[in-house]
Amino acid sequence: VPAPEHERPAGDDKSAMKRREGTINTASARLGVKSCRDLFIAAALHLTLFDGRERFSRNEWVGRAKEAKSWKTDYSVQMATTISRLMNSGFVNEVAKDEYAVPDDQLQQHEARLGD
Repeated sequence: VPAPEHERPAGDDKSAMKRREGTINTASARLGVKSCRDLFIAAALHLTLFDGRERFSRNEWVGRAKEAKSWKTDYSVQMATTISRLMNSGFVNEVAKDEYAVPDDQLQQHEARLGD
């Protein structure tokens, strides 16, 4: 019997999502990463869907992107613009200062691209 709504931990719905296995390189390959923007999308999805994180800091997001084989040093100068554009497009929300979350509609939209 599920716990009553008020007794469930915050974000219980996302914790019910199937947790994926693989590295940032797995996510990048499945998403066909070809740009800084693509890589930051892959990094955010990896933190959320593979690590089960509902929220992540800017440092964690950038760190995850830098772990990818597809990271290029040129991306360092594009990071701030890329993050701003991803926020403006609605792909990611800034839920606190330098703390981000991928909205459910974006997760659902990208999950099929990740496959199993």
